[in-house]
Amino acid sequence: MIADTRTWQAAGEAARDALSRAGWSCEPWILPDRPGGKSPVCDDATHAVMSEGVPMADAYVAVGSGVVNDSTKWLAAERGAPYAVLATAASMNGYASANVAPAIRGVKSLAHGRAPRVVAALPSVIEAAPFRLTAAGLGDVIAKPISTADWIVNHRVFSEPFSAEIASIIDSLEPAYLDRPEALAAREPGAIRALFDALVRSGCAMTLHGSSLPASGGEHLVSHTLDMLADLDGVEHDLHGRQVGVATILAAALYEKLVAMERPVFEPRVAPFDLRDHVHADGVGIHRRRSRRGAREEAGERRNRLLLAQCPRQLGVVGRSTAPLAPPRSRHPRLPRTLRRRVPNRRPRLLPREIPARRASLRRDPRPIHLHRPRLVRRLAPGVRGFDRPRAARLSVPWTPCGGLALPSPTTVTAHGPALRDGIRS
Repeated sequence: MIADTRTWQAAGEAARDALSRAGWSCEPWILPDRPGGKSPVCDDATHAVMSEGVPMADAYVAVGSGVVNDSTKWLAAERGAPYAVLATAASMNGYASANVAPAIRGVKSLAHGRAPRVVAALPSVIEAAPFRLTAAGLGDVIAKPISTADWIVNHRVFSEPFSAEIASIIDSLEPAYLDRPEALAAREPGAIRALFDALVRSGCAMTLHGSSLPASGGEHLVSHTLDMLADLDGVEHDLHGRQVGVATILAAALYEKLVAMERPVFEPRVAPFDLRDHVHADGVGIHRRRSRRGAREEAGERRNRLLLAQCPRQLGVVGRSTAPLAPPRSRHPRLPRTLRRRVPNRRPRLLPREIPARRASLRRDPRPIHLHRPRLVRRLAPGVRGFDRPRAARLSVPWTPCGGLALPSPTTVTAHGPALRDGIRS
């Protein structure tokens, strides 16, 4: 059983006694505070302390809210053990989700975990929680309409899968706390119960969809940015849900401007840094010629422009343009053959459309000749770029009646025809 000093006093001791009476062998472990008596945070330092200090167990129980729940979820997922959570506040929507958002070296990241087997709460404990925690839960749940709007935009523009059933999972609960938010300040049991149920259902929506899109949009990115800026400045940031609530107001104002546009479209723009020195999120790098020769520099620039034209998804921003961009056909669009990375001394990987032709060539004569003689290659293909260096090159010669010379890559030559076959034999 994992808790901090505050949640242990609120519900930890009672939970341990209840499990002991039920026949469980329960060993408590208290998450230490940071220097200066500050509350713990979910980051790589806390995870390292827990990995060394928490003993192995058949199951783990988190007693707490955001930090305790996420830290326990992360540890249990790494150890392959189930976990349950006893919530102590209606403060965030991550109780039933399978995602963890820790800070690793000061940068907010995403760690994949497992959803809890049990989410439990005592109404008396939830109602007695500090009001700033309940206000954080309200800020986290009012972001649901904005995150759903972001999800719909991703679906319309980038073909992201969308589910109307998952998106409307908390619609029936919203009037209980949105129509009378002052009921939360008065600690009315019905309003707090509806808020907690909405937070749990939001986590279920993320687990059902397999991502945080149903309950996390641009407003959460603003909150994560505030966390990282506070870490750089060496100051404490506010609660996650309270920051999300403020960022939701900003996102709603942005959507007002977007709706006011007569014809909003997406326009590709180059980011204000040198893209040639970076790699895109989908693993597609940008070629950069580092040779001093001007011709190679121009060829590299042409490849850069072609690559930028093939990847509008990474560069699309909201704006005005004469014609909207067509959405990509798949999540990872195929690049032109000229942009494939070439590896020395290896045959290039065939594109799917090239496989039938290669199979037909092998069926005509399944006896290709493979030679590793650089001098022979230089004599057969003089002046070909890539063969002017003394390295082994592969020569594949199928016996076919057609003539001609094909050069799939700078390190591979495929020769056809009986005339070249006789020359190779000699």
